[in-house]
Amino acid sequence: MAEKIKCFICGKNIKGQYTWEGEFYGKTCWKKHALPLLLAQRNQKDAEAALIEYEETARLVQVLKAKKLDRIQSAFKLEFIPSVIEQFKEKGFLSLRQREIAAGMLNGTDYNNWFILDYRAGESPDWYVRDMTGLTIEQIKNYKKI
Repeated sequence: MAEKIKCFICGKNIKGQYTWEGEFYGKTCWKKHALPLLLAQRNQKDAEAALIEYEETARLVQVLKAKKLDRIQSAFKLEFIPSVIEQFKEKGFLSLRQREIAAGMLNGTDYNNWFILDYRAGESPDWYVRDMTGLTIEQIKNYKKI
């Protein structure tokens, strides 16, 4: 005869069990105890993802601020870059499409600035930034263009 499964919280025999973190729950105990914890974990992950997205966008905007606009001939780019910088300053976010367009406007110097900002934020290892920028770690630490 099969062993009856008991609820982790109340100890009652259960048929249609819910599992979370290796424990079995009945429907009412699941709703009362496990589900709020599961939703709290999901909210925490969402908040962490939003923070990472904000930090990446802030680095992109910092690179755009350092970009030399005097060499740009496209009227769209000359309007777009200041507008996204201003929007991020005012509202604290850019849409995914705005970030994609802005990233598409970066040149080699801009990418060097991006890699250096990533390194300073602890996002990239020494060897990666050295390989991508062609600069030594000492030069990267003393880099003042951004």
